[in-house]
Amino acid sequence: MIYNDILETVGRTPLVKIGYLSGRGRSVYGKMEGLNPSGSVKDRAAAQILRDALNNRRITENTVIIEASAGNFAVSVAMCSAAMGFDCKIVMPENVNPQRIANVRAYGADVVLTPKAEGLSGAVKKAESLKEEIGDAFIMGQFSNKSATDAHFAGTAKEIFMDLPSVKWIVAGLGSGATVVGLTRYIVAKRLDCNVCVVMPEGNEILEGGEAAAHKIQGIGPENLPKIASGVKFDKIVYVSDDEAVSAARKVAAEEGIFVGISSGAALAAAEKLLKEEKGDVVVILPDMGQKYLNSSLCDYE
Repeated sequence: MIYNDILETVGRTPLVKIGYLSGRGRSVYGKMEGLNPSGSVKDRAAAQILRDALNNRRITENTVIIEASAGNFAVSVAMCSAAMGFDCKIVMPENVNPQRIANVRAYGADVVLTPKAEGLSGAVKKAESLKEEIGDAFIMGQFSNKSATDAHFAGTAKEIFMDLPSVKWIVAGLGSGATVVGLTRYIVAKRLDCNVCVVMPEGNEILEGGEAAAHKIQGIGPENLPKIASGVKFDKIVYVSDDEAVSAARKVAAEEGIFVGISSGAALAAAEKLLKEEKGDVVVILPDMGQKYLNSSLCDYE
């Protein structure tokens, strides 16, 4: 196939059967979001936010794109900005994985580091101050920008039901909230016989009005409920420990040849728990691939 630019390859990711979870009259499929061009599901939201901002004339070709992020979204914003011709500044705490910083810089973005003691909130404040200094600048705001959920409403959800109309459960972790909210909105709008199972780290009970807890599952389980997820009711919440997430990621790599990241492992572990209680075909959102975590606990076999 021929594409005009790299952003045309965002989305339309395949569903791959997970053999060790399938059987007894039902199938489990992983939606391979790590096959997006920068390597994660976040490409969908980044591309949608920028396109909508252009169409709504919130940005011009001279606007500087800014985002505070220490995760996959930082890489996605840098990639999409490069593809669309925008200057980009990514603000990160200084203790971010050097590999993540290198990924961002590879796309030509400027990386602004903030004191690690200030955490991501310090990076957010710096991003806001940069916007004031620059003037013609735009902060992506993945935790509050509705365009992020629209990407999954119009893309991820539609793709799933086109490929697997029989799906009864979709399992996905909650990070920014965009994926699970977009999926839920689609199911409700189309009145489909399907449910969304939200994956959260063990001890993080923000979806039930509780407190957050420390964990090591990168990409899910934020400290506070994202604005775009406020007021949204999900069908089921399944909690997964750090060890369960790593174990499931290793298992699917060793037994199926599918090398995914830790949050994908969490989703697979949650799906295995879900299967003990619910019936029907299942789709598990696998946000990224394991190559991003070579120097993490995922690949520490000692």
